[in-house]
Amino acid sequence: MQTTLEQALAETGLAPALLSVEQRPAGSAVVWLSSELGDPVEAMARNLACGSTPFVVHPDTGNLVRRLTVDAVERWNTGLLASRLRRERGGAATPALVGSLGRSGRLVVDTSNVPALLTAAPFPRDFRPMAEAVAAERVRRIAWVLLSVSGGSDDRFHFMREPGDVFSIERAVAVGHSASSEKQMRAKARALIAEADEDRHLIELLQHDRYPAAVWDA
Repeated sequence: MQTTLEQALAETGLAPALLSVEQRPAGSAVVWLSSELGDPVEAMARNLACGSTPFVVHPDTGNLVRRLTVDAVERWNTGLLASRLRRERGGAATPALVGSLGRSGRLVVDTSNVPALLTAAPFPRDFRPMAEAVAAERVRRIAWVLLSVSGGSDDRFHFMREPGDVFSIERAVAVGHSASSEKQMRAKARALIAEADEDRHLIELLQHDRYPAAVWDA
């Protein structure tokens, strides 16, 4: 499998950025790619366009990196991997999937990504506080913490719809190409909503000076 992934990386010109490939028992893999970015707010803003190769904080090094989660059925499809690494767009979700997940009102299914993305906003668009209420350094602290959470999950990440606006942060999960039942998709949707609620609580806590900055900046 590593040979196939390395070939796809070579085709997209990203082979020099390859840090490691983590094999998973179920046949999936996580590809870690190096990044020159050091600003977590910029990384989170870029994640809106990154789709399946988002910026996260590496759980071991604490550095900003890019992560690609590869489903078991994708690993032999070099063309599909190459398109994902190039961030090409394309319909990746069926109408039935959109219908089953989009009715909750709290979720958005974005079928313009490869793979499709399921997103949930911690703060509803019509009830967001004013972005100016949070200082820039606190926004940076919040971004670091949430990107660290992203780095600890296989297929979840955070993005910022409005650069610098902490209340426009959303949590996303990639909807893989492997066949999944409606029950599995609904379970993933419920988990995403619960995680977005946790994100809201984190943001609400970290926007105030309740904790020493040194704890988060160390």
